[in-house]
Amino acid sequence: MKEWYVNLWSHLTFILSLFIATLWVLNLLNPMMNFLNNWIADSAIFLLCISSLITSAISIWRRYR
Repeated sequence: MKEWYVNLWSHLTFILSLFIATLWVLNLLNPMMNFLNNWIADSAIFLLCISSLITSAISIWRRYR
């Protein structure tokens, strides 16, 4: 229970990557809807980058402590 933050960041990264992958597939199927060129997709990509950085840092920190 004391390392709940590791599970939180791992799940957040997984959910955001599924969301980005879904937007990418939808954009391939219907490019006129322009799913990847709006503020929601931009903020999801930004959050995915931040959460993957945090998840990586936690994993590296746990490995070497």
